[in-house]
Amino acid sequence: MMGEESDDRSIAGVDFGYGFGVRTFMTIFDADGSVTSWGGDDMDDCIFREMYVADRLRKRISKMEKTPQTKTKRRRRHRAMLCKLQRMLNLVDNMQYNLIAL
Repeated sequence: MMGEESDDRSIAGVDFGYGFGVRTFMTIFDADGSVTSWGGDDMDDCIFREMYVADRLRKRISKMEKTPQTKTKRRRRHRAMLCKLQRMLNLVDNMQYNLIAL
């Protein structure tokens, strides 16, 4: 019979981030009621570290005076902050691509 193949892989939902009440990075909720977590503590630590450094840089930038002497330093710190945020986004994307590839 065409179109009536049964597939054993049935995922009810995937949480690609930090949802409400979810304490791990990626949580897979199966239709059977089982829950699988990806990217445990090591991924949480990587993302937390990148966000912490970016937050500290943002704090330093906001406290700097806006003078011509500090213009270059502000620009460099802003660029470093953007690099940290981009690295965090790349880590998240890489983890999501690895999950999808399964």
